[in-house]
Amino acid sequence: MVEEGWEHEGGGEKKEEVIRTPGGKKSSRRPDITMKSPETGEEYRENVGRTTSSGEPVSREREALDDIEGAKGVRPGFTPYHP
Repeated sequence: MVEEGWEHEGGGEKKEEVIRTPGGKKSSRRPDITMKSPETGEEYRENVGRTTSSGEPVSREREALDDIEGAKGVRPGFTPYHP
């Protein structure tokens, strides 16, 4: 995304964004990466986590995605992580 002009806003080597999630499973969430388009102001968030044997995010990851979507109106992307 950086190659496409998006700016790295949080996560990775930067401090993670804190998103308040009233009514969610937790009161706040921190996406693993937050990007922003300087042209449109559009934001993109991505979480990285474990998956079930069928490839779906495990319950705690689904809850985090649901909480962020509830607060921001857009579901974050998800990248599977298998140690």
